[in-house]
Amino acid sequence: RVKKISLTASTMQGWLTRSQGGLGLEAARLQCRECAVRLVGRPVSGQAKRHTSSAPRRPRTLTQSLFSPTLRTAPREVTSASQGYLLRAGFVRHYGPGLYGLLPFGHRVISKLTAEVHEAMADIGGQACTMPSLVPSDLWLKSGRWDTMGSELFRLQDRHEQDYCLGPTHEETFTEAASSGLKSWKQLPWRLYQIGPKYRDEARPRYGLIRGREFLMKDMYTFDVDEAAAERTFQDVANAYRELFQRLELPFSQVDADTGTIGGSFSQEFQVLADVGDDEIVSCEICKKEANQELWAAVKSKCTVPECSEASHHSRRGLEIGHAFLLGRKYSDAFGVQFMDASETEQTAVMGCYGIGVSRLMSVMAEVKQDEHGVCWPAVIAPFRVAIIVLNGNIGKRHRNAADAMVAAGEALYDQLEATSLLRGDVILDTSDRSAGTKLAEAALIGYPYCVIVGKRHDPDNLEVKERVLNAAGGHGDAKHLTPDELTQQIEQSVRFAPPVNN
Repeated sequence: RVKKISLTASTMQGWLTRSQGGLGLEAARLQCRECAVRLVGRPVSGQAKRHTSSAPRRPRTLTQSLFSPTLRTAPREVTSASQGYLLRAGFVRHYGPGLYGLLPFGHRVISKLTAEVHEAMADIGGQACTMPSLVPSDLWLKSGRWDTMGSELFRLQDRHEQDYCLGPTHEETFTEAASSGLKSWKQLPWRLYQIGPKYRDEARPRYGLIRGREFLMKDMYTFDVDEAAAERTFQDVANAYRELFQRLELPFSQVDADTGTIGGSFSQEFQVLADVGDDEIVSCEICKKEANQELWAAVKSKCTVPECSEASHHSRRGLEIGHAFLLGRKYSDAFGVQFMDASETEQTAVMGCYGIGVSRLMSVMAEVKQDEHGVCWPAVIAPFRVAIIVLNGNIGKRHRNAADAMVAAGEALYDQLEATSLLRGDVILDTSDRSAGTKLAEAALIGYPYCVIVGKRHDPDNLEVKERVLNAAGGHGDAKHLTPDELTQQIEQSVRFAPPVNN
């Protein structure tokens, strides 16, 4: 049996040497992250000696060569702060009403968000799938949604005049797949999900990626043996959502909501408070209940706390970032998702569905974590975790040697940080001839969590570090002096142990 292991070069060399004492690695396949050397079979001393990290490395990422067409000011037609920021900072490109392309900065943030969502779903046993965006109409006719969805559903015909839609959600495709694979109660629960593009023909696309016609979404569909098991799944997913949003340092509320066109018996939304929010969230300071305005009357009618009154109710605007539904058997009945229970009796699976708007999440974070200088991204999803700012632009032409020495020092620090697994591919270097003020202002605009300043007095063992701080003067806090190890340790702590958020 072959075992694949990733190791650093130094750890690899130590392991190879010790293997001569009988660790029995005859069938091991070893791969080093740093130099991409792969060794198969029992290693010998000659292989250990030849194994170094001198293999060609990827080119350094430079601010001046990264494709990021920034704008001096936001376009006039923007309808939210986040939309203006993402356009101005070169994260996205606008192509039409509700249609945006992701440029390198935006693509990096979305990729990191996607990885975080995948991790959260894996922690609760989620199984990733990919379903087609183009869905035959017969599936939607079977569920009844082809006629009830209305004008928000993109509908089209192929050359054979067969009807299709571009899926805004995928209850039909997942349920149809489950119907052919489920036989026994022992196979459940199933927690199937995908992260992919969705489409909705919005009447008034607005707020940039917050309400667009094409968007990236994580949608999970769960199948359980009965209602009690489905409710446990609901709590598992809700807990995973809470942990994810806390890790992203987002202040959110979990509120009761209407089930809408998706249907089901119960749903809850995860809302972030924002001035541009489409939803109105009502809460009671006495009984602590919270609900979307469209469901508040039903929630209030069930309240048994006598002190509750209109005076204790407060209304705020919110942006939905996640939604959870208990679907019951609405779709599983329609598609025949049945199984034999422990007593050999045929039963119908109980379903739930759970969504997170991934592209919307990026815009929501830009909306609520923004100041006059730019956005303060958390390190876990920032486009780059560290920016090395070389102050070579402040030196005149007569001191070119000093400027070249600073650039060389910045490049050496870049290589040192890039060699760590934590910062691999997450460091950007600015050696342009611009002024220090211009470079730091751009760094605050983009939102790098940490900037390392390399000037005339640069000490490779005592780095000058500025951290991006929301609403701080110039966008950065006071300079700190850290060793490279202390810097990586601080970043590692912020990435792995994101602080809890007060909801």
